[in-house]
Amino acid sequence: MSPSTLDSAEVQWQAQLAAMKSALAELNLPPKSTNGGSRSYDIDVDFDDDDEFTSGNSGDDVWDFISDEDDDLSSSDINEDFPSLSDSAGAGSYGSQWLKTKCMEVAQRRQGLSGSDLQEQIMAILASDSGEEELQSTLVDMIGFDDIEFVIEIISHQKEITAATRSVGTRDDGIFTGKLQTRKEREAALRQRDYEHKNAVLGPALNRGEEIYPHVYKSHHAGNILDSRGKKYALPMGSERTEHERYSEYTIPAGKVGTIGAGRTLVKISEMDGLCKKTFKGYTTLNRMQSLVYPVAYKTSENMLICAPTGAGKTDAAMLTILHAIGENVSPHPSESTETSDFVVVV
Repeated sequence: MSPSTLDSAEVQWQAQLAAMKSALAELNLPPKSTNGGSRSYDIDVDFDDDDEFTSGNSGDDVWDFISDEDDDLSSSDINEDFPSLSDSAGAGSYGSQWLKTKCMEVAQRRQGLSGSDLQEQIMAILASDSGEEELQSTLVDMIGFDDIEFVIEIISHQKEITAATRSVGTRDDGIFTGKLQTRKEREAALRQRDYEHKNAVLGPALNRGEEIYPHVYKSHHAGNILDSRGKKYALPMGSERTEHERYSEYTIPAGKVGTIGAGRTLVKISEMDGLCKKTFKGYTTLNRMQSLVYPVAYKTSENMLICAPTGAGKTDAAMLTILHAIGENVSPHPSESTETSDFVVVV
């Protein structure tokens, strides 16, 4: 360090010291005793112009009053003391959260990969050594032309995105394993997963968690070997079994037709309101199927899907829904005056 530089540094340091002394004097601090005695803060500090200033290599320079340990303050220490700083630093406009949000929006608009899968594929593409043209082509092929603005943002801020999201998650379903896959590899993985799905061993119906819908009836719902209590199904009364050399023959009597289920009754026309009575003249009751759907068809606006053979009475079931629509637009309402047979249509 040249003498002129040292002189200017000394002058600057003395000016700062004078300013500090002036600030301390304005505080009016109580004096301390030297032995425990008084010592004024107005003591002048004398400097000998003949003192030699050594270079900073010795570590005794006047400017070396900051410990080297303080210089080694790591970013982790700063993050622990000031967590808001680290949070704000990682919450850039083009960070991992931005990419995750955009991928979720794209995934909702189109079928295919989920938002998390799309994010992983994009990160793998950005981390590859692909050229700019290849990168553009791959992203457009994956995301689509409908979201071309998203592709442009990814390419424009590639460095920011890759810097904010260093780690790429992995999946164990064979579709994505943390590395970029070609189209052939993705198709092969999809075919393999489809093959495994189709050839997987199915468990009993009771163990598959099948959703049970109201008024949907299936024969042998618990399987065709054991019932829900683990017992074998028995043949109906009157069945016969004949053994032959190569096969067994079963003769099963026909079931009774028109049997009403336990706890169920047929809806009587006499108990219906005037609008239905006038419509179903000559009827005594609704049949089994019509009585089953009557509470939904006539008393609600819910959709129904009725599967029944020809002659089961589906037309009359449809008539119940039409009568419900008419009843909503006449005065008085059929449910309010059940004996009324004359109505006025409200337009």
